[in-house]
Order: sequence, then C-alpha cells, then structure tokens
Amino acid sequence: MIVEFNPKLLLGNITVSTELKQYYEKNIEAIATIFSEYIDISNVEKIVVPNNFVDEVLEYQVQIGYKNPSVTNNEFGKAYGKLLLNQHSGKHIVFLDSEITTFLMRDSLTENIIKIAGEENRKTIEDGTQKALNLLAHELSHAEFANKVKQPTFNNSYQSQLENLCYQLLDEYYVCRKSSYLTSINLLTYDENYIYDIEERIIEEKWKYKTHQISLNDFCNYFHLLTRQTLINMVSIVSVLDKDLSNSAYYENCLIGMIVDIFKTEFDRIYYDIHDDKKFVIPNSLLEAINSYYQSFGVYISEEPTGLYYYTPD
Repeated sequence: MIVEFNPKLLLGNITVSTELKQYYEKNIEAIATIFSEYIDISNVEKIVVPNNFVDEVLEYQVQIGYKNPSVTNNEFGKAYGKLLLNQHSGKHIVFLDSEITTFLMRDSLTENIIKIAGEENRKTIEDGTQKALNLLAHELSHAEFANKVKQPTFNNSYQSQLENLCYQLLDEYYVCRKSSYLTSINLLTYDENYIYDIEERIIEEKWKYKTHQISLNDFCNYFHLLTRQTLINMVSIVSVLDKDLSNSAYYENCLIGMIVDIFKTEFDRIYYDIHDDKKFVIPNSLLEAINSYYQSFGVYISEEPTGLYYYTPD
C-alpha cells in the first residue's frame, strides 16, 4: 500500500519539508497497518492526503472516468474523506483532507506543535489526533464494506432509487460503527439543531417552489440533496450512540425522529450479518420509512408511465 502526503503547509503556517512529508507517510502507513488487524484493508491500493482535498478529489474522479464527479462541500457539510475505486486496478484509493489528517502525529511531534501553539491548545490538538485516527479508520472501513457487500444494480425506478439510498445509508452506518471501536472521539457528534436547520431549509425550498420562486426541478434537486444529508447524519449518529435508547432520545423536535427507531433496529441486525459474512436483504420497511419521511414534508412521490410524479399539496 502506497501513502502520499502532499500538503504544502502544516496547520496553516508550517512548511512541509521533505523530512516532514516522509514522517507523515510512514506514520500513516504504520497506523493503517495496526488498523488492518481489525479492518480488512486488503483492497486498498493507496492513501492520499492532497494539498487541496475538494479540487483534487474531483479532478481524480474525472481522470478515472467517473460520469458524475462529486464530493460533499456545501453550507450544511463538508467531506473530509473519500473512497474511490481505481477501475484500472480494481482496488480502492483513500483520500483524506489535510485539515484533519495533519493531526496524525506521534507524541514527540505533538509536544513540539503544542510548544508552538501554546499549552492552552493542548486539548484541541490531542482531540484532533483522535479525530484524525477516526477519519482514517472511517475511510478504511468504507473499503472493508465495499469488499463485504456486493451492491445490486440499480435502475431509474423509484423503488430502485430508494434501495440505492438505503445501501448508501447502510454503508455509512457500518463504517461509523466500525471505526468508533478504534478511537475515543468521532468526527460527527449528536446535534439535533443541525438536523432541524436542514429540515427548516427543506420547508423553505418547498415554499419557494409553491410561490414560483424556483422550478420543480430545482426543488426536487434540493429536496433529495438535503434529505439525503439528514438521513446520512441520522444513521451515522445512531450507529455510535446507546442502541438501547428509544427514538425519543434522538431528534425529538425533528421530523426525522419518526424513523430513527426502525433504522436503529434493522441496521443493528444487518451490521452483525455483514460482519459475520452472512447474506442479508434490505427490508421494505426501511424503504417505506424513507418514503414516510418524504411525506412528512408534504412531498408525495409516485411512479407514472412518464416518470416520477411529485405531488406537493400546501
């Protein structure tokens, strides 16, 4: 496995010398090797820490022929890692954002950085190390999931789109849960206000459509982008919180609270099936839950001979 550490600056103002570059590459490789005792990384070809994460991840997707290059980077969230399949080699490449990954330091370097940043920043830097470890474990777990779960082929039908989304949610649940066992701090933390704000934004976008400020196509794009983000966040958080709590403990002031329990229960069961290399199926109850969540916004989606039909009563 190859490791490339390509940032030009460390923590915004420390020039990355050849020696520092080599230090990080060896350190990341050593940590990945330790993680490999718990996570299957046999199909990881390379770990890359770009100088500009978003631009270089998008550029690489274009280079290897991705039809729709993407990386999350909007007002509600930013990706710090990305797993991409090198279709030529059949292996995966892990991209990590340097904003987090530069905290992957051994104790000696950590102490030197604290001397520069000041003792008052010790906890921030030490927590940053745990978050960086979680990020690395998270992306390596995506590679394990890709090895263990062969996704079916999806089509443009509404049923198939729901199934595709559910597999994406399962992927995120699995890797968040798997990586949480290896670090004391997770990148994502429970924040009901985060979900609430996005749901309010969805309602605002629907109002814009109803008052002819945006087109139906624009609204549909916003709707699926934002609901996917709330769903991803929900399953990520549920995967690492107390599984015995009822849904009243999660997002009780959010519309998504209505489906937390069923995802918590079903994904917990499927997690063990995947981990034990057992076959599993995505139950229709989860697809129905997503559809119910859509309908809670007053958005009813049905499939007609001409395509998907969106009914959005006031």
